Amino acid sequence: MKIAIIGYGVEGRSSLNWMQRHHPEAQIVIFDQNTIEDIPDGVEFQHVADFMTQDFSSYDMLIRSPGIRPDAINAPPDKITSITKIFCDRCPAPIIGVTGTKGKGTTCSFIYEILIAAGLRAHLVGNIGVPALDVLDDVQPDDVVVYEMSNFQLFDMHRSPHIAVVIHLEIDHQDFHDTPIEYFDAKKNIARYQKSEDTLIYDGRNPIDLEFAAVSKAAHKVPYPITTSTEGFTREEMDELVGHIVIPGEHNRWNAEAAVLAASQYTQDRDAIRKGLANFTGLPHRLKFVREINGIRYYDDSISTTVGSAIAAMKAFAPPVTLILGGASKGVNFDSLARSVNDHSVHHVVLIGPEGTTRIKAALIAAGYNRYSELPTYTMTDVVAEANKHTTEGGVVVLSPACSSFDAFANYSERGEQFVAAVDALS
Repeated sequence: MKIAIIGYGVEGRSSLNWMQRHHPEAQIVIFDQNTIEDIPDGVEFQHVADFMTQDFSSYDMLIRSPGIRPDAINAPPDKITSITKIFCDRCPAPIIGVTGTKGKGTTCSFIYEILIAAGLRAHLVGNIGVPALDVLDDVQPDDVVVYEMSNFQLFDMHRSPHIAVVIHLEIDHQDFHDTPIEYFDAKKNIARYQKSEDTLIYDGRNPIDLEFAAVSKAAHKVPYPITTSTEGFTREEMDELVGHIVIPGEHNRWNAEAAVLAASQYTQDRDAIRKGLANFTGLPHRLKFVREINGIRYYDDSISTTVGSAIAAMKAFAPPVTLILGGASKGVNFDSLARSVNDHSVHHVVLIGPEGTTRIKAALIAAGYNRYSELPTYTMTDVVAEANKHTTEGGVVVLSPACSSFDAFANYSERGEQFVAAVDALS
C-alpha cells in the first residue's frame, strides 16, 4: 500500500501516526510546499511547489490537510481523503458535529462540558485543536464525540454526523473559496447526508442557516432560539439554564442554547446542564478576560477573524469600549463592521497593519466614524500602549481584529499570546 500525506501540519502529523499504527507495511510519502526538518526516520519527504504538477498515479490513498483544496491535487477525487473522512467512516460512537462562521469552539465546549457533567464519556476533537485520529482508537460505542468541523474539513465530506449543529453563518474565507456560494456549500455537507434518525439544530433567525434545513432532507430539525416549548424545554426554562454561563456576550447565550439542544439528545439532566454550562470559562483567545489594570479591563479575542465575530465582541460590553482591529482581511467587506462601530458608540479604534489602516479605515470614514489611531507597522506592545492611552478607568479594551493574523503572526494564538504578554507588562 502506498500512501501520500499532502501537507504536514497538525493533521498531517496525526495522519502519519495513525497510518503507521494501522498500516505498518505501507510506504508513506509526505508532500509539503514548505521545507520540513523533523520528518521521522523511514518516511520519505518531497518538497513540491504545486500539487497539480505532481504525479500521484502510483498512490493508493492521498490524505489531504484541511488547508489544501482537493481540486488542487493531481489525483482522482475517490483517491483523496482526509482525517475527517477517515474518522467519520470508522467512528463506532455517535458524532455531534458543529459548524458555523463563529462560535463553533465555544458551542462544542458547552456540549462537551454538559455531557461530562452528566457522567457520559465524551471526546472533543476537530478544528478546536485535537486531531480526531488521535482519539479514534479510544472511542467506544457508548461514548459521544463532539467534533468541531470547519469548511476546510467539510469540503469533500460524503457523510454527515448524527447530530449536526449549525451556528450563525456569514461570508468568510474568500481567500480559499472561489465564491461565497462555494464556502456555504462546503459547510452544508454537515447536513446534506443526514438520515431520518439524525437531528439538525440550526439558527432559525439566519436565512443562510435556513438553507441547511432545506439541504437536510430527512433529519429531525430543531431551530433555535426556541419559542414556546421545544425538545422538552420551555422558553422560560431555557432562559434559566443558559443564565448559568459565565462568559460574556449575548451571542454566547445563543451558543449555549444550541449546545443544550444538542446535548439533550443524550441527557435531560437539568443539573448536569447547569453545571456543564457554568464549568466552561472560555477558550484561549476567545473573548477571554486577561486582567484589570487601573480600572481598565482587557479581553483577548484574537480568534476573531470575521466581521461578525468582532461585532459580537463589541456588543458584549457596555461603553466605553476601545476596539483593536486589523490584520489580513481575507477579502471580506468591512462596511457592516464600521456601521456597528459607529452605532455602538465605540470609544476608540486602534487600527493595526496595512489592511487595517487602509480598508477598515476607509469603511470607518464612510460610516462617519473618526475616533481611530493607526499603526500600519506595529508590535503588540505598541498596540496595547496605544489602546491604553485612549481608554479611561471603567473602560474595556478588546482585541477582536476581524482579520486573520498572517500579516504579522504565525497564527491567531501567537497574536493573542503577545497581546496577553503586552497587557501583563503594563502592570
